[in-house]
Amino acid sequence: MKVITLLSLGLLALALNSRADVLVYKSKILATETGGGTVLKTTYAGWLVMQADTGDYTYIYVNAKNKTFYTYTPTNCAIDYLDAGFGKSYMVISELTASGTYTFKGLEAYLATGTPSLWSAGKVLQHIGFEMIYGDTEDYLYEEKGTASFDSKTTQVHNAIDGDMDNTVSRLVNQLLLLGYTSS
Repeated sequence: MKVITLLSLGLLALALNSRADVLVYKSKILATETGGGTVLKTTYAGWLVMQADTGDYTYIYVNAKNKTFYTYTPTNCAIDYLDAGFGKSYMVISELTASGTYTFKGLEAYLATGTPSLWSAGKVLQHIGFEMIYGDTEDYLYEEKGTASFDSKTTQVHNAIDGDMDNTVSRLVNQLLLLGYTSS
């Protein structure tokens, strides 16, 4: 009986101490919307926050000029690893929407997250994307290009708290709200 109790307590302790890590990337994205007789360019900063063990991720787009932000969690996406030869591989995040596609691609590296785990993921991700927006009277082409760079400091801070993607996104959004940003 003592062995079963000790084994049960050991498994419980392992389960309570096992947790995932979050990877946080700082992003800089230039968005261009063309149509309706205009070309509108918007620069976004923000974050891409990824749950390292599942690959789920959320974007936080921040428009500093308008002091607005919005979050977006893709649902039709994939993360793939591509062998480029010569000992190099790339991480590719792709998202398919109803009328376009978005991609992040970066050379893999082992990323220190402030936990015992080293995660193999892109360190600097190049981003491109486009989508057609169909309106009642006008159609628009929405395009994005930019980068997302691994933010070791922010990653380590949030992994020290709980390593949870949803909680990390909430904390980053709360920081923006405290700075006077509004959700759009």
